[in-house]
Amino acid sequence: MRIKKSARVSLVACAVLVAAGCAGDASDADKLARVTALERRIAELAAEATRLDDVSQIKRLQRMYGFYFDNAQWDQVADLFAENGTIEIGLDGVYAGRERVREYLYALGGGKAGLRHGQLNEHMQVQPFVTVAPDGRTAKARWRAIILKGEFGKGAWWGEGPYENEYVKEDGVWKFSKVHWYQTYMVPYEGGWAKNRDVNGGIYVSGELPPDRPPSERYDVWPGVYIPPMHYDNPATSPPERPARTALGSERDPDPTVAQLQDTVAALERRIERLEDVAAIEKLVSAYGYYLDKQMWDEFANLFADDATMEISKRGVYVGRARIREALHLFGPQFIESGHLHNHIQLQPLITVAPDGHTAWVRSRVFSQLATYEGVGVLSGQIYENELVKEDGVWKFKRDHSFTTYFGDYERGWAQGARPSPRVSEKIPPDRPPTHRYDSFPGVYVPPFHYPHPVTGAPIVTPELAP
Repeated sequence: MRIKKSARVSLVACAVLVAAGCAGDASDADKLARVTALERRIAELAAEATRLDDVSQIKRLQRMYGFYFDNAQWDQVADLFAENGTIEIGLDGVYAGRERVREYLYALGGGKAGLRHGQLNEHMQVQPFVTVAPDGRTAKARWRAIILKGEFGKGAWWGEGPYENEYVKEDGVWKFSKVHWYQTYMVPYEGGWAKNRDVNGGIYVSGELPPDRPPSERYDVWPGVYIPPMHYDNPATSPPERPARTALGSERDPDPTVAQLQDTVAALERRIERLEDVAAIEKLVSAYGYYLDKQMWDEFANLFADDATMEISKRGVYVGRARIREALHLFGPQFIESGHLHNHIQLQPLITVAPDGHTAWVRSRVFSQLATYEGVGVLSGQIYENELVKEDGVWKFKRDHSFTTYFGDYERGWAQGARPSPRVSEKIPPDRPPTHRYDSFPGVYVPPFHYPHPVTGAPIVTPELAP
């Protein structure tokens, strides 16, 4: 979320008022101490606002990278890097320095910028988890790329994998200091990930343009499995430390000028805290997807409150973190095995934080790519309507509920290969039956919305649908 200039101006205006308020009453040491504390708190709020703005700017930078990459605008991509920035795509190795980044990008494009007629090069940038260093000068982020490549009349390919990138702020502008994309797969569209091995082993142009350094990590691409290191700890069990805050008295100051400043500071605190809540919840949603991808069940289960519930599709309700952890075995063992794909790409989170800041709701979308190599590939889409709770300052899932929109065979697609949604398991029965009865595609169902219409304010009523 970008902090609007008006918020930053309000902080500065408060500082000016503070200075004016204490100028004529310097002899009152007690009042001066109270005003000084407010000044310090205002400075802390300004720093917190800057951190939120940093996250927004880093997201903009990464999304710009994606748009430029889509169209092979190599100079624009290279100019997003710091002078000593590096790029590492798949297993091509490390290219160091902005001009070597540029040279590498041009090599990817066959020596030319821009797409040829009939060429497709989509690189969608999704599922961010951004961490800004305490000093506000560097940052790290995990992203996911969904890639659709092709040439008209010749062939088409799917690609996917996470980034673990680093950023540096130079003269107030965020730039890439390191782009590192880990290739999960690059496979032909025909047959998809179930019927095809990775087409290039993560090697693109390093044979013709040797890197400055070898790959920083060696790993197996599809149907091999690799869990790229995550720069962050579990956000529910190891949340980042909050910066120290100046303690302010809870009593309203008898001086009207100081009391007005207290009110202003309190309002700004609430506003910034809500924005921080949204940012933390977005990280939680992203971490949920990354842990689910690789079947990291212990980390996944720790995202939940002790008394949370989980209801996936029409499998019924599992109550409590321990039962949720047990139910995860329905999806496979702890840690994904070679030859298995379990991608759950988290998209479109719409986050609503309650006024008290203790509960929240998220409606989001997941696009799933599932397969056993040389077996059956599956495409699936679900809608989440989840509830969260803040415990000791940390956001966790209180209710995890996904509604399956479609679940279909990859090769036959959703039109010809639609399958029934997963149902109640006899192997690990739920604690309660499914809360909603509905049919996934070709059936139609609109999961209830947790929020009213944002313009009219009216509740969103789910229509009665014709059979």
